[in-house]
Amino acid sequence: MYAHMKKQSKAFSDILILPSQSFPTPPGSTDTVSFPNINREQTLYTLDDDYTFEDNRDDEDHRPLEHIPDPEGDDDPDDGLAEEAEFTSRQGVFFFPPSLEDSEKAFEDLTNILRPPQNKGGGYKDPGLTREMMKCLEGVRTFLGTYIWLEKASPGKRGNWINASTYTVEMRFEKPHHARKLRKWGRSFIDNCKEQPGYNYGKGCKSALDDEDLAQDIHLHLQSLGKFVKAENIVEYCKHPNILERMKRTKTISLATARRWMAKMNYRWKRNHRGQYIDGHERQDVVDYRQQVFLPAMQKYEERS
Repeated sequence: MYAHMKKQSKAFSDILILPSQSFPTPPGSTDTVSFPNINREQTLYTLDDDYTFEDNRDDEDHRPLEHIPDPEGDDDPDDGLAEEAEFTSRQGVFFFPPSLEDSEKAFEDLTNILRPPQNKGGGYKDPGLTREMMKCLEGVRTFLGTYIWLEKASPGKRGNWINASTYTVEMRFEKPHHARKLRKWGRSFIDNCKEQPGYNYGKGCKSALDDEDLAQDIHLHLQSLGKFVKAENIVEYCKHPNILERMKRTKTISLATARRWMAKMNYRWKRNHRGQYIDGHERQDVVDYRQQVFLPAMQKYEERS
């Protein structure tokens, strides 16, 4: 048989061999390999991958690996298929950048959205978008315009799509991670020009006071304390275990948060000025005094005059 000798084997690679010199095989074997006729000037040899030598043993299968049947059967759980599937699932999916024609069409649509022309005469109409959405669409338009410019300068060059987003972020003084958002919004707009990008500005923070039931309970608690209330009352109220469970917290809110909550619930800081007039003429004690004391006394004074 012919046994292949590997380059990686330290025993047979880069060996200094002299004429008529022999070297032993691994321990346990009595065979030796000798090279009787070697030129002295050529003493350094490296055995290639395709170098073979004859051997009387023929215990190896030289068929291609895919043609050799699995001794454990086709359903062997240890054949590596699970690991291969897990590795493949972790790999990213490559998406080709949009074509130049689609990008130009999307750029034109964005221009018409941001600067709709007047029905008559020159100028533009109000697009009717929020400031945040205007900023978002302006960024996508600049990004697509930069990509179109790069594609015309170097058609089909690898990296034009990513480089365009990077240049746009640098020009608009945005943070580097914003480039990924521009690429996502750009693809989304090219696929569907009628769908606006999902801009979540100001929607990341949610207050526990947005729960109307909780806000009403705090209102009732503050009203039960009397005429004067303070932010510390809310802090103490939120220490109750049932309130902490409703707010999904482990400790009460801070004093600064309580002050913001009071402002959100339309409570205002106010001084109790001295001599302040309070209209209470319909109170029962005032009505009794007026009917039974004041008016009879005034009637007597009128009779004397």
